[in-house]
Amino acid sequence: MIIHINLISHQLLPNVIGSFSNPDKEMKIILVLGDNKLKEKAVLLEDFYRKKGVTHIETINCQTSTDHAKIFVRAEALFEQLRFEYPNAMIAVNATGGTKPMSIAFTQVFDKLTEKSMVFYTDTIEKQNTILTNPHQNKFPPLPYVSVLNVDDYLYLNQFNVNSEINKHCREHDNIIDRRPVTDFLLGLCKRETNLISLLNGLAGQTNFSSNNKFKPVVERVPQFNSMVSCYQHFERANLVTFNEAEATITFSSEEAARYIGGAWFEEFAYLAAFDSGIDYVSTSVDGHWLDKNNTESSVSNELDLVLVHNNQMMIVECKTSNWREAGKGQDVTLKLESLMRNLGGSHAKGILLSVFELPEHTHDRVKNLNNLTPLSGGAIHGLVNQLKDWKSKVS
Repeated sequence: MIIHINLISHQLLPNVIGSFSNPDKEMKIILVLGDNKLKEKAVLLEDFYRKKGVTHIETINCQTSTDHAKIFVRAEALFEQLRFEYPNAMIAVNATGGTKPMSIAFTQVFDKLTEKSMVFYTDTIEKQNTILTNPHQNKFPPLPYVSVLNVDDYLYLNQFNVNSEINKHCREHDNIIDRRPVTDFLLGLCKRETNLISLLNGLAGQTNFSSNNKFKPVVERVPQFNSMVSCYQHFERANLVTFNEAEATITFSSEEAARYIGGAWFEEFAYLAAFDSGIDYVSTSVDGHWLDKNNTESSVSNELDLVLVHNNQMMIVECKTSNWREAGKGQDVTLKLESLMRNLGGSHAKGILLSVFELPEHTHDRVKNLNNLTPLSGGAIHGLVNQLKDWKSKVS
C-alpha cells in the first residue's frame, strides 16, 4: 500500500501527476489544508480522485498555513498516526504544493526513508519526480514521471467541466476522417484563392446554422464563376450540398454541413494535424462550463476550438477563418485566448492563434511578443504539423 500526502495549493496538477506516476494497487490519499481558504480546492481534488476510482481519501486541516511550529506538530502527529495504523505502507509526501512553511514542515517530519517515508517534488517543466533527501547520504534516480492527464482531467483540475467534445473515441471522429479530402481541398484554396473562403463563409452564414431552430438549408443566387462551381462540385461529391445550376441555388444537406463549410473545416484541419503529430490527447469542439466555489457548474460557459495535452502539458489552438477587418477584433481575440490559457493552464500553457487570413500587423506583433502564444496565419498555417511536433518534442 502507498499513502500519498498532497499539500493543497492553488495549483493541483503536480499533486495528481505525482500520485498517479507512483500508483499502487491499494492507494490512500491524504489532502492537507493549511486553513480553510483553499477548502474548495481540496473538495475539487477529492472529487477528481473519486472519479478516478480512488476510494480511500482523507482531509486534514492544520488550522494555519503560515505558523511553521504548529504545522510541524500537526505533521508529527500525522506521521505517528500513519505509522501506527499502516506499519507496512510506504508514505509519499508531495512537497510541491502548500505554502512554504507547510512544505518545509512536512519535509522535515516525513523525510525518513529508513522508516518507509519519503518526500518528493514534482517538476512539470523538467518532467520528473525527485526525492528530496540529503544527496550526500543517498543518491536516488528520479521517480517515474508518467503522462497521466487527459484533456478532461487537465481542464477539470482548473475548474472547467467538459460537457461535450470530439476526440478519437467519438463517432464524429470518423466523420472528420471521411471529410479529410474536402478539408485538404479547402486548405488548398488558402494557398490559391483565399477570397473564396470568405465567400463560402458568407454562403454558409445565410443558412443561420448558428441560430437555434432557424436553419434554412437553401441559399439562392449563389455565385457561379468557375472557381466557385468547382467548390460546389467538391461539396456535392461529399454529400454536403446539392448544387442547382439552373436555379443558381445550393442546398446544404444538414446544419452540420453548413457549419463545416462555414468554418468548422479549419478546426478539423487543426485537429487532424494534431493527430498527425502524435500528440497524446486531442479534443476539438470542447464545450463546457466553469465551476464555481462549490465546484458546481456556473452559468459561464466556453467553447474551445482545439485542446491538446501531451505528457501533462496543455496547448490551446484558436482557429479563425474570418478576416480581420472589424476594428478591435484582433485585440479581442488575443485577450480572450490569453485569458483562457492563463486560467486553464497557468503560466506554462501554450497557445496558437491559427488564422486563414494574415493577422493585422499590430495583432501579429502582440502575439509574437508573448512567450506562450504563437501566431500562424496566411501561408504559415501550412507549417502547423511541424509547429505541433516541435512542441511535442519539447514537452516529452
